[in-house]
Amino acid sequence: MSALGADLNIALDSFVFLDDSAFECTQIQGRLPDIEVRQVPKRLYDYPDFVAGFIDELFFTAHLTSEDSARTELYAARHKATLAKSDFNDIDAYLRSLNITADIHKMRPEEISRVAQLTHKTNQFNLAKTPYSEGDITAFHNNDQWSVYVMVVTDQFGELGLTNVCIVNHELATPFIDTLLMSCRVFERNLEYAFVNHVIEDITRQHNPARIRAQFKPSPKNTVAKTFYAKMGFFAESQDDQIISYALDVPQYQPKTFDYIRHV
Repeated sequence: MSALGADLNIALDSFVFLDDSAFECTQIQGRLPDIEVRQVPKRLYDYPDFVAGFIDELFFTAHLTSEDSARTELYAARHKATLAKSDFNDIDAYLRSLNITADIHKMRPEEISRVAQLTHKTNQFNLAKTPYSEGDITAFHNNDQWSVYVMVVTDQFGELGLTNVCIVNHELATPFIDTLLMSCRVFERNLEYAFVNHVIEDITRQHNPARIRAQFKPSPKNTVAKTFYAKMGFFAESQDDQIISYALDVPQYQPKTFDYIRHV
């Protein structure tokens, strides 16, 4: 299961293990504590209530998005890309071979459900996790003092869907990045840098601020993102155990560019 998680680039806390053996369940709980483990009932007639119960608890979603409907195809595309990586010794050559396309734009109404879903489900690359409802995201969309940016990614193996979200608050003189997240399905492609480059350029073009502020809220699950703002040229203004406040001096910003990412 660890190998499967690594292959699909999915954290183990996204897995559910079902078995009728108490021994097998105990083994998984002991070795892979992040995995949700459930032992199925001994009596067959107890199965319907058992299945209905854990589906409601673990898999309930308020709204089925187009991404949910295409999940099998999305994982298949990711798996093909992972297999292709073994043919290359040079990571840049591999990434260039993928023909990555990034469509970065302000969120559209039909993308509200997916954006709200990502604020709940994304744990690893989520710099200040705040779960938002569809109503919250709709309110941001309708408020001129907020901007919601998204990125939709494709490569030569297929569509990877809406993978990145950045929510920016313009209510104060200094723009504030409230939310920044990226789905694990597009890790290790430098798309996070391309995405934030676009966001910073768009904020600068529209508002011309001297600074942009952001924050990182550390958790056991988002350590992969802990140095991201520093790598983007932000500096820490203050920090405590719960939060690190960052700022970027816009005139000194040096964007990161990658010639293998095509923007549309």
